Parts: sequence; structure tokens; C-alpha cells
Amino acid sequence: MKLDIGSWFNEANPERARDSFKGLDMLTLEDVLAIAEGKRIKRDENGKRIVERDAEGKYL
Repeated sequence: MKLDIGSWFNEANPERARDSFKGLDMLTLEDVLAIAEGKRIKRDENGKRIVERDAEGKYL
């Protein structure tokens, strides 16, 4: 299941709505921690997160 938080935001805040928000999902805790470490969240053409790890299993 995927939460479409972007469409919800547009409906709740029409004065701040943007078409680019449609289809945006909520960040996971893993995403937030990766961003805090200075990493970027990569996604494929379907919006699925791409997880890359090094030889030791640490996230890139």
C-alpha cells in the first residue's frame, strides 16, 4: 500500500497546491535517516525506492 500524501496536501491546502505534489508518498524512517546523513533518495521510473549498498551492506 502506498499513501498519496501529495494529493491529500493539495486537497487540504488548495492555495498552496501544485501538480507536482500529486502521487508523492510519505518518507519512511529509513529515508529520513538517509537524508540526514546527506544521502539522496533514488527512485526508479515507477517511484519505487532504489536501495544501493556497499560490500559491507551499508547504504550508499
